[in-house]
Amino acid sequence: MRLALPGVTMHLRADGPQDAPPLMLLHSLGTDHWVWQPQAAALAGRFWVLRPDLRGHGASDVPPGPYAIAEMARDVLAALAALGIERLPIAGLSTGGMVAQCLAALAPQRVAALVTNFATRMQRFGVRPEIEIFDLSHIHGAARLVEAGLIDERPHVQFVMGVKNALPAEERLLDILLGELRRVLPKATWTAAGIGANQARVMEWALARSADGVRTGLEDNIRVSKERLAASNAELARHARRAATPVEARALLGLAAA
Repeated sequence: MRLALPGVTMHLRADGPQDAPPLMLLHSLGTDHWVWQPQAAALAGRFWVLRPDLRGHGASDVPPGPYAIAEMARDVLAALAALGIERLPIAGLSTGGMVAQCLAALAPQRVAALVTNFATRMQRFGVRPEIEIFDLSHIHGAARLVEAGLIDERPHVQFVMGVKNALPAEERLLDILLGELRRVLPKATWTAAGIGANQARVMEWALARSADGVRTGLEDNIRVSKERLAASNAELARHARRAATPVEARALLGLAAA
């Protein structure tokens, strides 16, 4: 369906019976509602599963940027109002998770479940969370989740650098972030991600500091060079070091054997 909202027309996919309890799934940066397809298919028998394409993504409008997380959250709130939904649980992936958290801050009465519900299930099934850090304060936010018992003291932390209006991709800032992480969450594993043209240099900084991994892929950067688009995630990964085996990765992150 298409919803005419203030400032944008949003495409939203709805699955399941409309009289079932509503559930919203928000996608990550550079993807669309389809990223949640396996989960939506499994949940549609019990929920009215709503998957919007955030502004600038999928089949939704692409108004002039730049876009802010709060702006996307307000789009979602407007969609809920248009659908007549007062309250529902929300799950978000990566950027979608940031939108969900912002929505919960803007209108907590609209969000039936967010962090606590999913954190409990992640612990039950032995899932180790990845905490994306866009600001130094987020390290302390992760520490509060540890104190609340929602995650254990060994999360995997990802410093995301080079996003406009967030952390600049500067090597000295990585050292500040890493120092604070080691002080506040000394058992955490970590890596760093550079967005766009910053990807390779941030990987080099992380490897020079013995990071527990590096992140690369088309979600963050679509080019191998200024002149050429990457053919796949695999091509970008070849510019990093040897990939860990599943057994090695599980040991590194403190996960139980498969």
